[in-house]
Amino acid sequence: MFGKSKKARKQLKNLEVAKQKKTSSKLIGLEVVKNVIRMTIIQGNDVVYGERLLEGTIIKRDKLRNTEELSDAMRSLAKELGVSGGHVVYHLNNQTVLIQELAHLAGKSEKQIRQTLFLELGDSISLPFSTPKFELLVANQPEKSSARSKKSVNKQVAEMGESQGLVANQDAITYIVTSEDLLIELGDCILQSGLKPAAVEFSALAVTRCFENKIDFTHNFMLVELAAGTATMTIFEGEVPIYVQYEDYNGVGWRYFHEGAELTYFFNEERERVELKKLIMVIEQLTYYYQTNLSENQDIHNIYVTGEHPWLMDKLEGMMTEDLQYPVNILQFPDDFPPKYTLSLGLAMKEV
Repeated sequence: MFGKSKKARKQLKNLEVAKQKKTSSKLIGLEVVKNVIRMTIIQGNDVVYGERLLEGTIIKRDKLRNTEELSDAMRSLAKELGVSGGHVVYHLNNQTVLIQELAHLAGKSEKQIRQTLFLELGDSISLPFSTPKFELLVANQPEKSSARSKKSVNKQVAEMGESQGLVANQDAITYIVTSEDLLIELGDCILQSGLKPAAVEFSALAVTRCFENKIDFTHNFMLVELAAGTATMTIFEGEVPIYVQYEDYNGVGWRYFHEGAELTYFFNEERERVELKKLIMVIEQLTYYYQTNLSENQDIHNIYVTGEHPWLMDKLEGMMTEDLQYPVNILQFPDDFPPKYTLSLGLAMKEV
């Protein structure tokens, strides 16, 4: 039904990432991409990870397909990695994520803010899904060009749980909206596999958690996540995401398959190069859009790029550096840690 994964283990200390705060149980970071699921677990100083190949695309048009096969694959992979019955942190489907700002809120209660938000969703925002769910609220925007600790950010952000009370004197909040139906469907699959849903998170927040020592949070930046012919571009002001854009630049051109015992992928290199050039133009337009529409004539200071694309460290970096006017920084781990597990590692590092 689905291919067997290759279990692997790496030393956490060699990855230059901070250990998560101790919780009552180990967290399983779960990524769903195309027809592959990946899991990563932090066990002491080790990171254990593996993946499974399913027969068809898992998420299509905001709906789960082959849910029985998916739950079976989750159960099998968790057993192989030694975390059967564990707690899972999974990510939002970036195709259905919107980030919006709600202004003129000074003095309003949380109930009034939620009522205003519902009106905004109904009147002025076109949603790419039927049932909206907004569970991440940012109490205020970061101070421009000032370093802030993670502790201060954690006080301001309620990540994918029951929202905390908002600071009464703030005039604006930034909120993330996504599809409730898909979250419930995926949560049900996790339960059917014998695992327990623990939290949900926006992928860009998980990725930045992995690279806290490589990202300059004192300046505005863009994070580009590349995954199987798709790209998610998120603009951050400090440590707060304020805008996201998803692009399926060549999704149909990528496919995963087994080559012997190894799970690998295929894409046509000529077409990929053409489509990546178009994507770079989109990134350039997005930096201009930020400067002229989203901010008061501010600039993006850095563009950080991560993902499993095999061209990341050579061809793609060269293409982006040549065409973009902003510094391009590739985010990857040392010691040959597979970059395709970056997102699931960041999810496993979440504090819940």
